[in-house]
Amino acid sequence: MNRFADVLAFRRERLENTFLDPRERFRPRTEVLEVRFDPLTGRTAHVAHLGAIRPVPLSWAEVDVPARRVHCPFCPERREAATPCFPPDLIPEGRLSRGEALVVPNIAPYDQVSAITILTHRHLVPMPDFTESQLVDALTVTLDFLRRVRPRLSSTAAALLCWNYMPPSGGGLVHPHVQSLVTHFPGNLYRAELDAAADYARRTGRSYWRDLVEAELQAGERYIGCTGRGHWLAAFAPVGTIGEILGVFPDVETVEAYDESLCRETARAFRRLFRFFETWGASSFNAALCFAPAGWSGWCAYWRVVPRTYLNNEEKPADANVFQVVLREPVSSVVPEDLCRAARPFFVQET
Repeated sequence: MNRFADVLAFRRERLENTFLDPRERFRPRTEVLEVRFDPLTGRTAHVAHLGAIRPVPLSWAEVDVPARRVHCPFCPERREAATPCFPPDLIPEGRLSRGEALVVPNIAPYDQVSAITILTHRHLVPMPDFTESQLVDALTVTLDFLRRVRPRLSSTAAALLCWNYMPPSGGGLVHPHVQSLVTHFPGNLYRAELDAAADYARRTGRSYWRDLVEAELQAGERYIGCTGRGHWLAAFAPVGTIGEILGVFPDVETVEAYDESLCRETARAFRRLFRFFETWGASSFNAALCFAPAGWSGWCAYWRVVPRTYLNNEEKPADANVFQVVLREPVSSVVPEDLCRAARPFFVQET
């Protein structure tokens, strides 16, 4: 019995579409699809077009173009001259570094506080090649930057870490890098979830995210695994065309609380995800780590990880179209429960 059924609904509507199929001598064929409702905000997502879109591995030879590599501003031989520095009143050192990671201002900023962390010296790093130390260093120094600069803007501002990995994700440079923001305008989805989680806390006296983890653990259908303080789930109403994975840290709220031990746990979790993606055929993803503004109740730190793909490697069509871009309606060709079953073995293996 689901003890959360009165406040946490995993609602879906089953739809059928019947047509005369030319592949079967025009016999009637019925396709079943679903519309799912996000348990927190109520936004809808279609789970449809099933099996029509699958991950397509990138050709690394096409991605790593020598003519572009020689102009990459993130390669070690050009970093000092090609990347900007922070003003002394913000970061007296000009840049922040740890291991191979280097935090610099975004030369094309997205917001009032907008930075880039270069992850590695190496220009092209396939997912399985990232080391734990590279990921730990990059996460730690990026969060250190966010902790240092957020008070300069406002304690009520949102702190975000974002990652576009490889061209299908919209990443303009293949040299590994993440972006970080401190902003009062963190995006419509974030704002809707923040408000809905606060409303949930007012109505129930509980945290939505803790209840979500407990409900998914109890159901078992979309619970991928636990890595310590983090719980990894296949999203019920995914925003990605080939699914979405959530990493929820129920007892961590703000960027100040996301310490180095959690960065190490996250690095190990991502290495598991990377092994899964490699096996599955996904070579690209978007990811975001969201934190609560100071004093905001009912929230926690969580990751969204959305695998991305070209539809094919010839024309390289994007996996997002009018539904996602114009209608703002996610359409997933991968059933979340199937994604969970595929990813779960990678979270029970030894690291």
